[in-house]
Amino acid sequence: MQNITNLYMEPTSHCNLSCTMCSRNYWKNEPLGHMEMRTFDTIMSNIPKSVHRIVFGGVGEPLCHPDIIEMIKRAKKTECTVELITNGTLLDSKMSQAIIEAGLDEIWVSLDSMHEESIDLTEGIDEVNVLDNVKAFINQMPMRHAYRLYANSKNVKKTKVGIAFVLMKSNLEEFGKLVKEAPVIGISDIVATHLIPHEPSQLEEICYERLMSIPMFRERGKQPTHVDMPLTQGQYFGESGVIEGFANPNLSMAILGNPIIHKRNYCKFIEEGYVFIRWDGEVSPCIALLHDNHVVIQGVAQHNRFCTYGNVNESSLQSIWKDAEYEAFRRRVVDFTFSPCVTCGPCNLFETNATDCEGNPFPTCGACLWAQGLFQCP
Repeated sequence: MQNITNLYMEPTSHCNLSCTMCSRNYWKNEPLGHMEMRTFDTIMSNIPKSVHRIVFGGVGEPLCHPDIIEMIKRAKKTECTVELITNGTLLDSKMSQAIIEAGLDEIWVSLDSMHEESIDLTEGIDEVNVLDNVKAFINQMPMRHAYRLYANSKNVKKTKVGIAFVLMKSNLEEFGKLVKEAPVIGISDIVATHLIPHEPSQLEEICYERLMSIPMFRERGKQPTHVDMPLTQGQYFGESGVIEGFANPNLSMAILGNPIIHKRNYCKFIEEGYVFIRWDGEVSPCIALLHDNHVVIQGVAQHNRFCTYGNVNESSLQSIWKDAEYEAFRRRVVDFTFSPCVTCGPCNLFETNATDCEGNPFPTCGACLWAQGLFQCP
């Protein structure tokens, strides 16, 4: 099976914000904490050779960790690509310079709007415009060149800036502005994802309700109908209903002959060798199982218990990865023999991820919206 290629580490579960749509609001009896440097050093000294990318991220805000700059520096010594996901509110001039000089390869800034104050989502950012922080960070980049040249360093390279944007009905216009202005600003990448609804009231903001009713499986014995689209204005594209075609397993779609590959019942985290280490050292297979959480699907909340297959303070990451129970879980996810909970709808087994109507053991993934192509991470 796949080796570990992408290592996500959660430096902390603390955050300087209190976002109304954050899963931390729904934790029960779960403590907050920073990753101890002893735990971090243990991870760094036992990274498998197959790992090529390290990402500092999770549910908390990485820049809240008092030693995050030192963590970046040590991670860079592994010669892996090193990235960090942040809400951007702590990205002042001093922090930006420290991150740049530490050698971070890419910083991902979570954004809900081109102008954060235009949408009432968070507390504590009234006087901070995250996009202004992004622009200031990019403008500081020449300082890195001066720093590196002064140190007689070779292979001078800028820190790339990416945006992780949460799509909602109320900010679609803002997203359009971002896509248009990104090349001018200097943004390298944009990864869009849908809103994860934790309460029924948040369902009003989701942009994928019609996709929930599309069958998950291709009809047996039938070849998919192939549809090749020209370049089309967005409003017509949506009104015609063609957008649903990209998620329909009975259609294969292309634009000007270039195929649009849609993946359902596909877990990027498992298929592509991701592993997540929580702030306390617990090893989880994906971001959705890193902490207890619940998500509302078709008006009903599913409570998902966090899943761990070991702790790096007790066993090496590689030995945890090769644990028989962990390997068996990864095989189940690749085969994806789970119940089709997303389109089938709630039942008496739907309320938790303990089991499903196919008899799968904990954790079950039939209701995972990441596996259906609706949610994604940088």
